Amino acid sequence: MNNSLSPSSDQERLEELIRSGLYEEVLALCRELKQAHPYEDSYALALAWAYYDCGKKQEAIACFQELFEKELQQQVFSGFAFDELVRIYKENGYVDLLLDICERAVQKTQGNDFSLLGDLGDAYLRIGRWSNAVRIFEQMIALEPNLSSSYCLLGNAHVAMGELQKAQEAYLKATEIEPERREVFLCRLACVYSQAGYTTPAEEMLRTCLKREISPLVCLELTDLLLGDGRFGEAENFLEQAIYLDHTSQGAFYNRFGNRLAQLGHHKMAVSYFWRAIQTDPENFFYRRNMEASLRFMDQNA
Repeated sequence: MNNSLSPSSDQERLEELIRSGLYEEVLALCRELKQAHPYEDSYALALAWAYYDCGKKQEAIACFQELFEKELQQQVFSGFAFDELVRIYKENGYVDLLLDICERAVQKTQGNDFSLLGDLGDAYLRIGRWSNAVRIFEQMIALEPNLSSSYCLLGNAHVAMGELQKAQEAYLKATEIEPERREVFLCRLACVYSQAGYTTPAEEMLRTCLKREISPLVCLELTDLLLGDGRFGEAENFLEQAIYLDHTSQGAFYNRFGNRLAQLGHHKMAVSYFWRAIQTDPENFFYRRNMEASLRFMDQNA
C-alpha cells in the first residue's frame, strides 16, 4: 500500500471499488488504510461501514464498538461510532446493547447532552423500563422546557405505564407550546393509545377532535382504528368524509385505506380500493404495485 496517498485519492479509490461492486477489494483496501493510519479514526469508520455494507454485521459492530470505546476516552465526545451503533442495535433489536452504550454515553457527558438523553429514554422504552424513561424525559424537559417533542415522549412513556391521564396531560402541554399542531399531537396520542391496546380511549380522543374541527387527518386516523376493530362500514364513511374534505387527495386516501386492509389480511377488499386509487392516477406505480401484491397473496392462498 502506498502510504503517501492523499485522503482524497483514498476516497476516490474506495468509491470506484464500491461502484464496481468489488466489496472484497473494498474491505482489503479499508484494512490496509486503517493499518497505515492507526491514529486516524476516519479509516476505522470506513472499514466498519465497509463491513456492514458487505453484510458482515458482527465484524462491523466490533469495529464500531472499538471506536466507541475510544470516543468515551476523548475529552469531547464525538459520537460518530455511537450513532452508528444506536442505528444498528435498533434495526436488529439488540436492546440490551443499546441501553448499555446509551447509559455510558450519558454518563460521559454528565447528563447534559439533550440528544443523548433522548437516545437513553428511547432505550428505556424499548427495554420496558418505563419509570426510567419518564425520569429521562422529565430531565429533558427541565433542560429544554419549550420543546413540544419532549412532552410527547413523556406522554408515550406514561401510556406504556398505563397512566393515560398523565399521558394526555403531557400531550396537552405540547399543544400549548405549538397550538397550531394540536390536531397532529392528539392524533399521535390516539395512535399511541391504539398501539398499546387502548382502542376505546383512542377512538374517544379522535371523536373529540372531530367535535372541535372536522379534518381529513382525523377522519383517516379513525378509519385505521375502525378497520382494525372490524367496523368496515363506519370506516368507509369516514374515508368518504376525508375525500369530501380534500378531493385532490382521493387517490392517496384510497391507497391508504387499501394498505390498511391488506395489513389486516383483507386482500380482496384491499384490491377494490387500490383499483379506485388507480382510476384517479393510472400512471401511479405505487398504487399498481400495492394492488398486484394483494392479488399475488390471493392467488397463493386460493
